[in-house]
Amino acid sequence: MGPVIAVLFKNRLARFAAGIFLALFIVAIDQWTKALVVKSTLAESPMALTSFFNLVYVENKGAAFGILAESGTTGTLLLSAISAIISIVLVGYLWRSAPPPAESLAVSLILGGAVGNLIDRVRQGYVVDFLDAHWGVYHWPAFNVADSAINVGAALLLLILFAGFSKKH
Repeated sequence: MGPVIAVLFKNRLARFAAGIFLALFIVAIDQWTKALVVKSTLAESPMALTSFFNLVYVENKGAAFGILAESGTTGTLLLSAISAIISIVLVGYLWRSAPPPAESLAVSLILGGAVGNLIDRVRQGYVVDFLDAHWGVYHWPAFNVADSAINVGAALLLLILFAGFSKKH
């Protein structure tokens, strides 16, 4: 590890700040890309980028795979509350635990994604999704940058857990 990186990750406050900065960066990219999609014409005409990937416009009123999509305001409030609680817990975890760099990266990605989608739910009552992966006629539910960050962060946490990385790494 380079000397600057080594010093950065030895200091608890610097690690916390780096984690929060990464989470805020994810939020900024997520909100920026969603704003571009909202201003686009994707709602009227989705754009095929490859034979397996499109840009679309979807107003997702639920969680992953549309869970709670039909529950209206109650579902939005419940999902918003869950996202807010998870975000607070993750910020507390980053501060109190001072996790090792890989774990801090994973938690920061999840935090940024949770906050990005929370902003949409609070502001609009739904989350803007726009990435559409498919195989022929079989489509994965549309997702966004925040969803991607959450999934990459969760996969990294699982890798850390199951690969046996110790707290010393």
